[in-house]
Amino acid sequence: MVVNLSAAATRSGERRRAPRGQAVKFLDDRQKRNGWLLVAVSTVYLVWFLKVRLLSAGLPIDRREWIYFAGMILILMLGTRTSARAMRERRKADQPDSSI
Repeated sequence: MVVNLSAAATRSGERRRAPRGQAVKFLDDRQKRNGWLLVAVSTVYLVWFLKVRLLSAGLPIDRREWIYFAGMILILMLGTRTSARAMRERRKADQPDSSI
């Protein structure tokens, strides 16, 4: 199968791919990337803990696991704060300076 990538093909209604700059922009924004990584990892652990350890029958939960659970809640809060801070800084940089 041959795909025609000429200008005529794009005018005929075929969807064009998103520019690579959007993906690179997200990867370059270290604060935003780390914030979302913290949110993702802590959410996965919290869901696993609730589903496997807390809501199912099994061995008693150790003190260490409760400490990990509380730590993941703190990491989740830290990650959302970091992501929000990155968004706030980006919004502030986009707005023109209104001070006279």
